[in-house]
Formats: sequence, C-alpha cells, structure tokens
Amino acid sequence: MMRFDDYWDEEDDGGATGERQRVPDGTHNGRITKVALVSKEWARTEKNENGDCLEITVDVGSSYWPLRETIPVHWRGKLGVVCDAARVPQPQRGVDWDETQLEGCTVNVETATAMSKAGSEYVRVSKWTTSADGPIERPARRPAAKPARTQSAKVMEAFDDDVPF
Repeated sequence: MMRFDDYWDEEDDGGATGERQRVPDGTHNGRITKVALVSKEWARTEKNENGDCLEITVDVGSSYWPLRETIPVHWRGKLGVVCDAARVPQPQRGVDWDETQLEGCTVNVETATAMSKAGSEYVRVSKWTTSADGPIERPARRPAAKPARTQSAKVMEAFDDDVPF
C-alpha cells in the first residue's frame, strides 16, 4: 500500500476533477467562447498583406483543452462554413461584419490529431457542422434553375407538329 501524503501538498487538491487533456478524434459539441482578429506571418498573401486571421476558440467541455482554430480572412469558403455551423450570417462584400457575433454559438466540430511541421502533435478541426442544441433556421431555398434547352429541343420547336412521317 502507498500513502501519498509525502508527495502532495495539503493546499493543492491536485485538480480533483483531473487534468485537462487533448480533445480525442471524433465529433464533439462545443461552444465558441472567443473570436479575435490576429495577424499571422504564414497567412500573408497578396490579398491579405497583414496576414489577418480569425482565431476561434471552441470549448468542448471541462475535461478537454479548448480548441483553437485560426482561419485567414481571405479563406471565404471556410469562414462561410463556420458561420453556417454557428447559424450566423456570412460576411458580405461592402457590409461591416462583427466577428464577435460568433461568440456563444453552439457548433459541432469533427477533430483529428495532426502533426505540425515542427513535429509536435496538435488537434485539428477538420469539419464544422450545425449543432442540434441551437435554434434551427433553414435558409430560404432558391427556386431550381430551368434546365438548359438542348440543340435537338430547339430544332423540334422550329418544326411544330407539321412534320410528315
């Protein structure tokens, strides 16, 4: 038998709930707790000279470290996916957009463990989806486009029904 009195401090409960750990691979329900505009050297391009990025923090529970996803602002498609998952209107050209409206939104994230170029493991968000915990607002559907007329359909219209057989 062991007694840990010699090893542990009396004031320190040692994290009675246990230490946080990395989020395991899989789908997790979480809440966006923080959104900040940051600059990253790796995100610099001709369109994004400062390397501006949205850094999104997602809390998936007290047992796990929060997830942090950094998205360059010129990645329009990825930002749209995050906005759709959070049920927030996507940024539009010529209209101011407040990134803090993402804070407090519930989302589902699919995670996978990945390896950085430096050789350290990290948890990557591979997919953002809508959570069942929030209000479901379906976007208005666009009417289906009329199918394009083929060349043979155009020719048949020119003949009406007066074609002798």
